[in-house]
Amino acid sequence: MEWLDVNQVGALTQKMSSGIDRIKDGMSDKIGVLCHAATSIISGTALALYLKYVKLKGVVSLFFFL
Repeated sequence: MEWLDVNQVGALTQKMSSGIDRIKDGMSDKIGVLCHAATSIISGTALALYLKYVKLKGVVSLFFFL
């Protein structure tokens, strides 16, 4: 049997739109959390490397002035 013989009018449209709504509801929060986590990791790593460089520069400059 064919799809149109078994299902009623509008069944395909309803199935497609409900699938998109499920995807939108499931992904909206997860994308925000993913962006937040990625930004936190990148900025935290950059800050740690910067602070490590500043401290290392201070220690090295002490040896030159002594």
